[in-house]
Amino acid sequence: MNWEVQLIKLLSFLLLSAILFGAGGTHAQTDHATAENLLRKSGLWDQLGSVAPQVQAGFAEALSQGDSKPSAAEAERISRVIENAFSATRMRAVGIKLVAKKLSARDVADLLRWYDSPIGRHIAKLEAKASEESGDLQALMKQGLALLESSPPPRRKLLDELLVFVACGRAENPA
Repeated sequence: MNWEVQLIKLLSFLLLSAILFGAGGTHAQTDHATAENLLRKSGLWDQLGSVAPQVQAGFAEALSQGDSKPSAAEAERISRVIENAFSATRMRAVGIKLVAKKLSARDVADLLRWYDSPIGRHIAKLEAKASEESGDLQALMKQGLALLESSPPPRRKLLDELLVFVACGRAENPA
C-alpha cells in the first residue's frame, strides 16, 4: 500500500473524528435528511457500516492470540454483543444524530458545497476506495501517524491548517 493511500485513510479518519466529535454547535442545527445526505456524500455512511466487521475481526484476532480463551458459547455471546453494539443501523443513526447536533447550518453548507465539487467527489471516491482496501486499522493508524511524524515541519503545519479548515469550515486566523 503506498503512502498516498495511507495518508488519505489517515485524513479520512481525522475528518470523521472532526465531524463527529470536534465540530462545534450547540443544539440540533440541521435536519435528519440533510445529516444523512452529508454522511452519504462524505463516504462516512459506508465506513460506519463497516465498523462491526472490523470490531469482529479484532475480537477474533484477540482470541487467537490470547492464552486463556472463553468458551464457545461465551465467544458467540460476545460476538452477538459486538454485532448489536456496532451494527450499521446503530452506527449510522449515531452518526446522523451527531452531525445534526454538532454542525451549524454554515458548516453543513460548506461541507455540502465541498462534497458536491468535482475535487470533493474525487476525494470522497478515493477515501471510499481506501476504506475498502483497508486491512488492519490499528496497523494503518500506526503507519499513518509515523508518516505524519516523519513529514517535514512545513508539511505538517500545512496538514494541521487543512484539518482545522475542514473541521471548522474555515481557515483559522493566525493573528
